[in-house]
Amino acid sequence: MGEMKDLLPVEVKYPQEIKCPVVLLLDTSYSMHGEPMKLLNEGVGLLFKEISNDHKARKRVELAIITFGGSVKIAHNFSVVEDYQFKPYEADGETPMGHAILEGLELLEERKKQYKSEGIAYYRPWLVLMTDGYPTDMEPKEGDSLWQEVRKMIQQAENEKRVICWAFGVEGADMTALFALFANKRVFKLKGFPFKEIFLWLSSSIGRVIGSKPGEKVVIDVPPSIVVEV
Repeated sequence: MGEMKDLLPVEVKYPQEIKCPVVLLLDTSYSMHGEPMKLLNEGVGLLFKEISNDHKARKRVELAIITFGGSVKIAHNFSVVEDYQFKPYEADGETPMGHAILEGLELLEERKKQYKSEGIAYYRPWLVLMTDGYPTDMEPKEGDSLWQEVRKMIQQAENEKRVICWAFGVEGADMTALFALFANKRVFKLKGFPFKEIFLWLSSSIGRVIGSKPGEKVVIDVPPSIVVEV
């Protein structure tokens, strides 16, 4: 988790607006090489475009992106989309999913502390994971300390309503591990590599959230046309 210590706090732009912090955890391991990575990059670009075109979302939604392929990298710290200069990601290395999840949860907690210190209201954060493989830095078993820690952190954050987690597995993903890790909550297997469709869904869903009052219940459904029954 050393990278967090090297990051300076990022200015909160439009502090008068209620913020909706979203962390994307994107699998950029070598198995994503070729068409899957091309589709992922196009999907991320589409997400930025959709948020930018929404006058409310472009001031309220703050995105942070963490990639995990070979190593865990904070590709972009929190900002509104107008301050993000997107550079396509490249596929490389193994899949350190456990460390990426911990990094994402910590990044969210740090941003919330900043909101609170500056008196900025915010919606419950989202943590969105997308992967095509299985975690190479931990094993889904009781004796694996990292697995136990990650699972515990996810469950605590969910139970204490500090975050809403979503996990999407595309072709090749270890769905058994995802279901166990996220306790069967908001875990979906997707047909093929529908990154454009899922990022359109994400943009639309976030739009519904920021159109509500903080704490108000908003029902979010994933399009059944892109989900495989498991």
